[in-house]
Amino acid sequence: MKSDIDALMKERGLDALFIAGGEGYSEVRDYMSNGAHITGGYIVKKIDQDPMLFVSGMETEEAKKSGYPVVGWNELGFYELFKDNDPDTATILFWGKCLESAGL
Repeated sequence: MKSDIDALMKERGLDALFIAGGEGYSEVRDYMSNGAHITGGYIVKKIDQDPMLFVSGMETEEAKKSGYPVVGWNELGFYELFKDNDPDTATILFWGKCLESAGL
């Protein structure tokens, strides 16, 4: 249950969860976003805080239905990273920006 997540994170010594998935349906992403139907995107969940959703511009309105904070990829320079780097490097750099934005 969602109400157990923070206690389980503390028990396991986790500061945060980083949830990534492909472009298709993800049960974990759906669960953690209160059923908002986003494809792609990432979720960062810190202990004792609501999850933050990081989504493309096309997913922003749907992500807001979660009731959680939403950050658009363009706010973090997603497209510039992919323009200036190979895909693997850009992805790693972008994940870092998501974590920084979440305060990690």
